[in-house]
Amino acid sequence: MRGAQLTGLGLTAAAVLVLPLTPVPTTQVPVGARTTDVAHVDGGDRLDRGTWTVTRVDNDRYRVSWRSPTRLPVVDSRPEILHGDATHVARVTSHGRRVTATVTTRVAPEAADLGVLQSGSLLDAHAPAPQPPTPQPRYTAPRMVERLAVDPGQPGPFQVTSSDYRLPGFTVRRMPRPVEMLGHVVRPADGQLAADAPLVLFLHGRHDFCYDPDGSGRFSFRWPCRNGTRPVPSHLGYDYVQRLLAGQGFVTVSVAANGINAQDDRALDGGAEARARLVRRHLRQWVDWAEDDRYPVDLDSVVLVGHSRGGEGVNRASLVTSLGAPYRIAGQVLLAPTNFARQTTAYVPTITVLPYCDGDVVDLQGQSYTDLARDLTRDDTSLKSSVLVMGANHNYFNTEWTPGLSAAPSFDDSGGGRHDTCGAGHAQRLSAAGQRRVARTYIAGAVQLMTGRDPRALAMFDGTTARIGSAGNADVRTQALGGGRVLRRPGLDAALAKPVGAYTLLCDGRSDTRRPEACGRELAQIITPHWVSGALRGVPSTRAFEMSWDRVGQRGGLRFDDLLDASVATSLDLRTVVDPERGDVRVKVRLVDADGRTATLVPEAGGRVPALPEGRTPYLGKLIAQTLRVPLSGVREVDLSRIVGVDVIGYSSTGRIWVLDVAAVPGGALPPVPRERLPLVSIGTVRRTEGDRPGTSVIDLPFTLSAPAVKPGRFVVTGFDQYDGRPIAKRTVTVLPGQSGGSIRFDYRANRIDDLRTRGYGVTVSPVRNVMTRSAFGRVLIADDDPRPSLTLRPTAPGPVEEGEPLSWTVTLAAPVGYDVVLTAETVTDQPSGAVPLRVGDLPARYRERTGLGRADPELPLHRAGVFLFDVIRAGHTTGTLSLPMRRDAVREPEESLRLRVSVPQFHRARLVTGRVRDVR
Repeated sequence: MRGAQLTGLGLTAAAVLVLPLTPVPTTQVPVGARTTDVAHVDGGDRLDRGTWTVTRVDNDRYRVSWRSPTRLPVVDSRPEILHGDATHVARVTSHGRRVTATVTTRVAPEAADLGVLQSGSLLDAHAPAPQPPTPQPRYTAPRMVERLAVDPGQPGPFQVTSSDYRLPGFTVRRMPRPVEMLGHVVRPADGQLAADAPLVLFLHGRHDFCYDPDGSGRFSFRWPCRNGTRPVPSHLGYDYVQRLLAGQGFVTVSVAANGINAQDDRALDGGAEARARLVRRHLRQWVDWAEDDRYPVDLDSVVLVGHSRGGEGVNRASLVTSLGAPYRIAGQVLLAPTNFARQTTAYVPTITVLPYCDGDVVDLQGQSYTDLARDLTRDDTSLKSSVLVMGANHNYFNTEWTPGLSAAPSFDDSGGGRHDTCGAGHAQRLSAAGQRRVARTYIAGAVQLMTGRDPRALAMFDGTTARIGSAGNADVRTQALGGGRVLRRPGLDAALAKPVGAYTLLCDGRSDTRRPEACGRELAQIITPHWVSGALRGVPSTRAFEMSWDRVGQRGGLRFDDLLDASVATSLDLRTVVDPERGDVRVKVRLVDADGRTATLVPEAGGRVPALPEGRTPYLGKLIAQTLRVPLSGVREVDLSRIVGVDVIGYSSTGRIWVLDVAAVPGGALPPVPRERLPLVSIGTVRRTEGDRPGTSVIDLPFTLSAPAVKPGRFVVTGFDQYDGRPIAKRTVTVLPGQSGGSIRFDYRANRIDDLRTRGYGVTVSPVRNVMTRSAFGRVLIADDDPRPSLTLRPTAPGPVEEGEPLSWTVTLAAPVGYDVVLTAETVTDQPSGAVPLRVGDLPARYRERTGLGRADPELPLHRAGVFLFDVIRAGHTTGTLSLPMRRDAVREPEESLRLRVSVPQFHRARLVTGRVRDVR
């Protein structure tokens, strides 16, 4: 219902992407469209750029759609539509060839203002012209302060054997074709396998799924593979890591997910739930094999490794696996993962590997697995670590996605020009072999740490600036949360201190150039993984401490709400982001205790924090936190058990930084992780007949928890109108201890006019505190119960019109309706018998030029030229007109005619009409 109001709801762009829109008739307009309503705004005369269509939704909203000349690439990222400097997450339709989004603007969008961005590339643009070589961008690597004695990348003592298994496939909701159950096992050889060998399961990401093995480079988009094509063996791409782990005594399996890759564009969550089901089905099979001694593995120490959408899939498997399952997830390693649903798993150690030169998931959204865990629950001691690998791309972690090694065609996804930081010619760019060395070492280190085999591997992930021999000279930087750290967070339990010379701010954790308080303002072309995109309206964000200075010695800082006890800490770690446009910074850190005493300390590496490199390729620069570590050994000037604040002092001439949090880091081994899981929120769909009750009516959308809440919880509900994409104000829901469900109240106003048969509102849940989501997407459907008014169609003027007057027909509704009514008219080949047809030359010259008929033969009959008319009866109005202008000439002619089919799709009406034109009398 237009005019319906749902209070307390909002919209996230992620929901716009994954929830289906209520169908609204939209018309292709090849000729004669009114550009204020619906029009092609084709971006040029090159077919390979695709075609834009713009549909007006209401006074300031337009639905923009781009149809690609070819199917969109099968990659892990999702496409976005650009309008000016704003980004809108898009829906993919028409078998992967059309992307659609709704934009807000006072003026109808033009092709020059629109773009389709996926994996950092504009899909609707011509290939860029070759650029002359330029000097390599400035690049400053951190000083390696420690070479670790532990090296998990070294081979183990066990001989290795491999095998494959295939089990019956299965289907999942929205995926009618079967998903395969295929696993590649690499393990210690027979006789060497210990009964307590932990299991490591690998899941690959979204890639092409069928290819032609004849070397043509052709991919097939039909599943199961047919006509001589074969499945892309993506699951074999981690064999190099599997063999290392098997030699160290682990049992490994890598599972195939081509059946999901072929169908996940139909899934509301991009296939995350389907991938989680696939992982859990394999694990249940391993439970059976362990019981009958086929594989004597320790299922109390399962580690999951997921790449790209496989990373989101294994995280979801960890999230929904209960403590009562016959296996235990000891930890997970996520390689270049997606996180469309913005979820993380409390109480499960998680190490996220972020390749700086990722040309697929260019926004490095996997950083959110670390960041979201910061505020989710207080007693989670599980380590959450982000591992930034400079010079690494997305594909080279998988040999089956690597040129020269893969069976199917593959490519280097980095997209950098030769002299960009991520270009193949740059000194810091990792080769495919170098990237595999890093992957082997850090995956093995994570597995060793999570299964308790070697606690010394903690230094690889906890912010220590270290080098590991088997990883070569790779530049790897880490930052961590959890693991016993005691945090102070800007804006939550820490406020601004009075600055001295410096500019300081508690900024909102959003990347939005339109908001002066946003942390990512002024940096539209720089990736900001820690902060919520400005397009994700209503999604909860966190705050950060921002400081800039222009003179040595200026300072600013934070004052804590509660005293920080750092007496047993080995260091104070500040997760610090450096503005690359200001360059490297050098700082000192001043501690303030409750008695007002201070101690000024020099962090490791002399307090230098390097800016991450930029490049000429768009979206290459990134704002990612690095660990600024302040050793506390020997500090006597202050009482470390009663720290009240921290100041940052600028010792470079200028700089700008953001501090995400301050942590007192304990020494020694990791603390035990509580055997707990957070309750999972699920929402669904509720339907209600509109009714005629005056004033406000109420709908309650129920939600359930997987288990009664133990602690107070909170989540945010946001929503959007599925007809026009308009966001609705968000609402925060509180869950009390013992609560196992509840409802979310929607207010709306009924009316007595005809509306859409069903008005839909998409709803999504974003966790904030002590809950997570299982079913995050729901809908409220309000069924209209008002009668549809009658409709009449009449010529605007009776009888033939004179030359110079338009042929026009008026459509009248007996009463207003609550939606826009689309009117169309198009010529038909069946013209009146014996009549003289109207010709292209009977149209005014300006009209012909505007509608693409300027070069058509003037003698061509109009019904062969494909004339198309269009109008809209706006909501609340009752009349619309379809009109075709006529040219007045001085030539004596007989009466001419044209027959058209007038359609009103929403009323299921179509009628043939005939217009006649005579000479002026």
